[in-house]
Amino acid sequence: MSLKIIAPSALGIRGIDAHGSGEFGAPRSRGSAGASWAVQRYEHKGVDFIVVPGQNILCPCDAWVTRYGQAYVGDDRFGSIHLDSVDDPDFSLKLFYAQLRIDGALPVRVGAGAPFAMAQDLRQKYSGIIPHVHLEIRRLGVLVDPGSLLAEAV
Repeated sequence: MSLKIIAPSALGIRGIDAHGSGEFGAPRSRGSAGASWAVQRYEHKGVDFIVVPGQNILCPCDAWVTRYGQAYVGDDRFGSIHLDSVDDPDFSLKLFYAQLRIDGALPVRVGAGAPFAMAQDLRQKYSGIIPHVHLEIRRLGVLVDPGSLLAEAV
């Protein structure tokens, strides 16, 4: 079975801003030439969906919400939501920069398209960035382009 997802936000995929592109596989770097450690280059591991801070975020598929934590260690302003697909347990998802908005102990099942989180304002951390939620998907532990699983183009 192949997983199909819906976009967590209907505002499109983040284009290029001061911090790079929101596309899967886009080049990234961290660190600085003047730092005591070298600049690391890597590829973007997910897709960034544009949001308006405070908007509802939709569950990308019928899923079990298994964990809620911090997107950045020591910074509780930004959430990290972990999901396991109900329809295809080979798939796991991570959604960053959203606050979970469901009651009850985890794990809890959420239907595809149900509002289950609230978008956070990433501009509080990165000046010049387009507000977005970041979606990563893995199949059997291997990264998959979330854009290739969208049921409809955004």
